[in-house]
Amino acid sequence: MNKSRLASLVGALIYGGSALAGTVAGTQDGRYCGPGGGNDAIIVESSADEVPWIGIEGLQCNSPVLRTGRMRAKECWANGHLAAPMNVAWRFAGDTITVDGKAYKACRFHYQSDLKKPAKATPAAFTRQSPPPPKALPPDGLSAQDYLTWIYEPYPDHRPSVDVEVADADKLYGKRLSKEFRDAVAYARAGNGPGGLSGDPFVNAVEWDIRDLHILTVPKGDDLVEGVVSFKNMSRRDPKVETVKLDLVKQGAGWRIDEIRFPDGRLYSQSLATR
Repeated sequence: MNKSRLASLVGALIYGGSALAGTVAGTQDGRYCGPGGGNDAIIVESSADEVPWIGIEGLQCNSPVLRTGRMRAKECWANGHLAAPMNVAWRFAGDTITVDGKAYKACRFHYQSDLKKPAKATPAAFTRQSPPPPKALPPDGLSAQDYLTWIYEPYPDHRPSVDVEVADADKLYGKRLSKEFRDAVAYARAGNGPGGLSGDPFVNAVEWDIRDLHILTVPKGDDLVEGVVSFKNMSRRDPKVETVKLDLVKQGAGWRIDEIRFPDGRLYSQSLATR
């Protein structure tokens, strides 16, 4: 979902019947907040220039359908790769979505729903199109500073950020982290849920609005650099400066990410290994 866009969107419209503009799977567009606050939320978006989607559990589920009281989606994306299908009990009434017994109440709109839409929408205005593609992976030959700038510079402008397909994992991650990433995707695709794939590891969030971005690189030895990236995520209830640290290792002519350290001390490798 970019401000929390977790993926490059693909997939065909699979509604079982026609849906009103402004609804997805029978649910009104908007943001629905759960009892946990913060990022405990569901996003419903029937944007005129994208396939319809629902953001839930850190996943962006494209073209979902509602059948026999369950929301189902064949394609749910997390951080740029196909993660897992979705199949949950779903009820929408008034201003509340109830998912597997947990209530989410309408709160402030997601930023895409805030965009001004045409006063009179013609059929052509609601043609479903794929959104802009994600940014390409950083090329080899960059300095460590330029490498991190390549990854992070789209965030403040809400442009599509870097994502990674399973086949290209070793073009972004070091050997160890690449293996953890592939194993996590395989585990999710087997129907076990997103696990450590939820959200975007570069900003440690499911939903984001990045401001005050600063990138610093600190040499740690031969072909080793620590990237220190600080920012404010304005989508949080109480935005504070957050710092994500990335261990970079030189592999051949390019840099690779060997570890990502979140502000609370968690490691991305440990999150990916969650089973």
